[in-house]
Amino acid sequence: MYRALQRSFASLPRVTEKMVAYTAIDQKGVRHQLLGLEGASVVEGLQATGYMPVVMSSKQGPDMHVTVANEWLQELPQMSAQEATHLAALASNPGPNSRLASFLTLRPELNGLVVAVAPMKSDKPV
Repeated sequence: MYRALQRSFASLPRVTEKMVAYTAIDQKGVRHQLLGLEGASVVEGLQATGYMPVVMSSKQGPDMHVTVANEWLQELPQMSAQEATHLAALASNPGPNSRLASFLTLRPELNGLVVAVAPMKSDKPV
């Protein structure tokens, strides 16, 4: 019985196999190397570093405006109408690489992703 359990657990992915590494550059230019669990959002990793998200998104959670490095744009899904609406309402001077961190879901293809924390319209935490 023990050997059967051992074999079945051996075929399950380890947590480390489900981790996605990415870099967030804060507004002072400091690079933070982050690890997030596949399926988690980028904002969850930003919170773990001590960032205080400043607004609540339509998803009823914390959010941040981030700028995605050019080389990663093609790896991201198209921005949804919902994200575009909320980005326009929350981000200060959004640009072509602007996204909301709560809408970016980590997956293996994003291993190495680079984002920069960008200005929001509100400086006060909600």
